[in-house]
Amino acid sequence: MGTFNNFRISSFRRRPESILPFATASWIPAYAGMTMRGVVFHDSLMRMLKILLLGIAVIAAAPAALAQSSLAEAKAQGVVGERPDGLTDIVTGEPSLAIRQLVEQVNEQRLAEYRRVAQETDAPLPAVQARAGRQIIQRLPEGQYFIDAAGRWRQR
Repeated sequence: MGTFNNFRISSFRRRPESILPFATASWIPAYAGMTMRGVVFHDSLMRMLKILLLGIAVIAAAPAALAQSSLAEAKAQGVVGERPDGLTDIVTGEPSLAIRQLVEQVNEQRLAEYRRVAQETDAPLPAVQARAGRQIIQRLPEGQYFIDAAGRWRQR
Protein backbone atom coordinates (compact mmCIF):
# COMPACT_ATOMS: atom_id res chain seq x y z
CA MET A 1 0.00 0.00 0.00
CA GLY A 2 1.23 3.42 -0.87
CA THR A 3 0.45 6.87 0.33
CA PHE A 4 -1.00 9.82 -1.48
CA ASN A 5 -0.42 13.20 0.18
CA ASN A 6 -0.02 11.45 3.56
CA PHE A 7 -3.28 9.51 3.13
CA ARG A 8 -3.23 5.78 2.83
CA ILE A 9 -4.63 4.83 -0.57
CA SER A 10 -6.27 1.70 0.82
CA SER A 11 -8.26 3.89 3.20
CA PHE A 12 -9.21 6.09 0.29
CA ARG A 13 -10.71 3.15 -1.54
CA ARG A 14 -12.69 1.83 1.41
CA ARG A 15 -14.24 4.87 3.01
CA PRO A 16 -13.26 8.24 1.50
CA GLU A 17 -15.74 10.15 3.63
CA SER A 18 -13.84 9.08 6.75
CA ILE A 19 -10.71 10.83 5.44
CA LEU A 20 -12.20 13.77 3.63
CA PRO A 21 -15.80 14.44 4.65
CA PHE A 22 -16.44 16.55 1.55
CA ALA A 23 -15.27 13.82 -0.85
CA THR A 24 -17.82 12.48 -3.29
CA ALA A 25 -17.60 9.56 -5.67
CA SER A 26 -17.19 11.86 -8.69
CA TRP A 27 -14.40 13.81 -6.97
CA ILE A 28 -12.27 10.88 -5.79
CA PRO A 29 -10.87 9.65 -9.17
CA ALA A 30 -9.55 13.10 -10.01
CA TYR A 31 -7.88 13.42 -6.61
CA ALA A 32 -6.76 9.90 -5.82
CA GLY A 33 -4.59 9.31 -8.87
CA MET A 34 -4.02 6.31 -11.04
CA THR A 35 -5.11 3.63 -8.59
CA MET A 36 -8.76 4.58 -8.67
CA ARG A 37 -11.27 2.89 -10.96
CA GLY A 38 -12.37 6.21 -12.45
CA VAL A 39 -8.89 6.85 -13.83
CA VAL A 40 -8.69 3.35 -15.29
CA PHE A 41 -12.08 3.93 -16.89
CA HIS A 42 -10.80 7.26 -18.24
CA ASP A 43 -7.74 5.57 -19.78
CA SER A 44 -9.81 2.86 -21.46
CA LEU A 45 -12.28 5.47 -22.68
CA MET A 46 -9.43 7.51 -24.17
CA ARG A 47 -8.01 4.38 -25.79
CA MET A 48 -11.42 3.61 -27.35
CA LEU A 49 -11.74 7.21 -28.52
CA LYS A 50 -8.32 7.04 -30.21
CA ILE A 51 -9.28 3.80 -31.97
CA LEU A 52 -12.58 5.34 -33.08
CA LEU A 53 -10.82 8.44 -34.47
CA LEU A 54 -8.29 6.27 -36.29
CA GLY A 55 -11.14 4.28 -37.82
CA ILE A 56 -12.86 7.46 -38.96
CA ALA A 57 -9.63 8.69 -40.55
CA VAL A 58 -9.18 5.41 -42.42
CA ILE A 59 -12.77 5.49 -43.66
CA ALA A 60 -12.39 9.11 -44.75
CA ALA A 61 -9.20 8.32 -46.68
CA ALA A 62 -10.67 5.24 -48.40
CA PRO A 63 -12.69 7.11 -51.06
CA ALA A 64 -9.60 9.10 -52.10
CA ALA A 65 -7.53 5.93 -52.47
CA LEU A 66 -10.38 4.23 -54.33
CA ALA A 67 -10.74 7.24 -56.63
CA GLN A 68 -7.02 7.15 -57.44
CA SER A 69 -7.09 3.44 -58.32
CA SER A 70 -10.25 3.93 -60.39
CA LEU A 71 -8.64 6.92 -62.09
CA ALA A 72 -5.60 4.84 -63.03
CA GLU A 73 -7.87 2.19 -64.54
CA ALA A 74 -9.92 4.76 -66.46
CA LYS A 75 -6.76 6.43 -67.80
CA ALA A 76 -5.30 3.06 -68.81
CA GLN A 77 -8.51 2.28 -70.73
CA GLY A 78 -8.31 5.63 -72.53
CA VAL A 79 -11.59 6.91 -71.12
CA VAL A 80 -10.05 9.69 -69.00
CA GLY A 81 -7.11 11.92 -69.85
CA GLU A 82 -5.10 14.79 -68.42
CA ARG A 83 -5.57 18.48 -69.15
CA PRO A 84 -2.77 21.08 -69.18
CA ASP A 85 -4.34 22.80 -66.16
CA GLY A 86 -3.68 19.77 -63.95
CA LEU A 87 -7.23 18.47 -64.03
CA THR A 88 -8.72 15.39 -65.66
CA ASP A 89 -11.35 15.17 -68.37
CA ILE A 90 -13.27 12.61 -70.38
CA VAL A 91 -11.54 11.80 -73.66
CA THR A 92 -14.40 10.85 -75.98
CA GLY A 93 -17.88 9.47 -76.11
CA GLU A 94 -20.62 9.36 -73.55
CA PRO A 95 -19.10 8.07 -70.31
CA SER A 96 -21.00 6.32 -67.56
CA LEU A 97 -22.24 8.17 -64.54
CA ALA A 98 -19.51 6.54 -62.43
CA ILE A 99 -16.78 7.89 -64.73
CA ARG A 100 -18.26 11.40 -64.68
CA GLN A 101 -18.45 11.31 -60.87
CA LEU A 102 -14.89 10.01 -60.70
CA VAL A 103 -13.61 12.89 -62.85
CA GLU A 104 -15.51 15.42 -60.73
CA GLN A 105 -14.20 13.93 -57.48
CA VAL A 106 -10.59 13.81 -58.65
CA ASN A 107 -10.79 17.37 -59.98
CA GLU A 108 -12.23 18.62 -56.68
CA GLN A 109 -9.41 16.94 -54.74
CA ARG A 110 -6.76 18.30 -57.08
CA LEU A 111 -8.20 21.82 -57.00
CA ALA A 112 -8.20 21.75 -53.21
CA GLU A 113 -4.53 20.74 -53.23
CA TYR A 114 -3.66 23.37 -55.87
CA ARG A 115 -5.40 26.06 -53.80
CA ARG A 116 -3.46 24.98 -50.70
CA VAL A 117 -0.15 25.12 -52.58
CA ALA A 118 -1.02 28.49 -54.13
CA GLN A 119 -1.85 29.91 -50.72
CA GLU A 120 1.33 28.55 -49.11
CA THR A 121 3.59 29.80 -51.90
CA ASP A 122 1.74 33.06 -52.68
CA ALA A 123 1.56 31.96 -56.31
CA PRO A 124 -1.48 32.50 -58.53
CA LEU A 125 -3.74 29.45 -58.79
CA PRO A 126 -3.50 29.20 -62.62
CA ALA A 127 0.31 29.10 -62.39
CA VAL A 128 0.19 26.28 -59.84
CA GLN A 129 -2.28 24.38 -62.01
CA ALA A 130 -0.18 24.87 -65.15
CA ARG A 131 2.95 23.61 -63.45
CA ALA A 132 1.14 20.59 -62.04
CA GLY A 133 -0.38 19.89 -65.45
CA ARG A 134 3.04 19.94 -67.12
CA GLN A 135 4.45 17.57 -64.52
CA ILE A 136 1.52 15.17 -64.77
CA ILE A 137 1.66 15.09 -68.58
CA GLN A 138 5.44 14.55 -68.57
CA ARG A 139 5.01 11.53 -66.30
CA LEU A 140 2.16 9.94 -68.22
CA PRO A 141 2.81 6.34 -69.24
CA GLU A 142 2.67 5.32 -72.89
CA GLY A 143 -0.83 4.94 -74.26
CA GLN A 144 -2.56 7.46 -72.00
CA TYR A 145 -4.25 10.60 -73.29
CA PHE A 146 -3.61 14.29 -72.69
CA ILE A 147 -4.66 17.59 -74.24
CA ASP A 148 -1.88 19.29 -76.20
CA ALA A 149 -1.26 23.03 -76.59
CA ALA A 150 -3.65 23.16 -79.56
CA GLY A 151 -6.47 21.72 -77.44
CA ARG A 152 -6.57 18.27 -79.11
CA TRP A 153 -6.46 14.92 -77.38
CA ARG A 154 -3.19 13.13 -78.04
CA GLN A 155 -1.96 9.74 -76.97
CA ARG A 156 1.44 9.56 -75.36
